[in-house]
Amino acid sequence: MSNFFEIDSGGSHFNNIGYKVEDKKLFQSKYLFSIAFENDDSVGYTTEKIVDAFAANTIPIYWGNKEIDREFNTKAFINYNDFS
Repeated sequence: MSNFFEIDSGGSHFNNIGYKVEDKKLFQSKYLFSIAFENDDSVGYTTEKIVDAFAANTIPIYWGNKEIDREFNTKAFINYNDFS
């Protein structure tokens, strides 16, 4: 995605803002979208990533649990798995 859009990463992986974010919710709340990618795409494996994005009042771009539609309204986020 970073080949097409400027993406700010405040975590320890691919950090490009110069410091590690201490308040994830505050950091995410400054953006319209949040990348909410799981570490695995196993059915039933859903962590805090999508919930954190919702809590920050952003639109999650989600990848992971292929049955995420059983847990969350698919009209409320972008499911990366829906695109080729």
